[in-house]
Amino acid sequence: MITEEEKEEIIQMATERALLALPLAVTRLINQKIALEKIKEQFYKENQNFKDFPNIVVSEIEKADSANPGKTYEEILKISTPEIRRKIESIRGMDVTTLKKPESLSYRGGVQSSDMGEL
Repeated sequence: MITEEEKEEIIQMATERALLALPLAVTRLINQKIALEKIKEQFYKENQNFKDFPNIVVSEIEKADSANPGKTYEEILKISTPEIRRKIESIRGMDVTTLKKPESLSYRGGVQSSDMGEL
């Protein structure tokens, strides 16, 4: 049976080891974030027309990432780039900022709003 003193000593040692490993883990995360930012910067430098379509870019990268587990970020970008380009080209001529209201808002069906739900 383990005594309370031994238990506390084990907890203390485990805590100390975890705290000592923390700076290395944080350093690795920061380095990974910096590397990803550089890759992202290069990606947008090579594909400047993608900057205006962040929703399409993110959506296609997420699709490629989930369809290709284990691939590096660079590989995912290469896989997703043709589809991003295709989607951007398909909407390039569309006016997606102006809302056009229909000329008439009257209902042309059999049930009127004045029927109060009665059929």
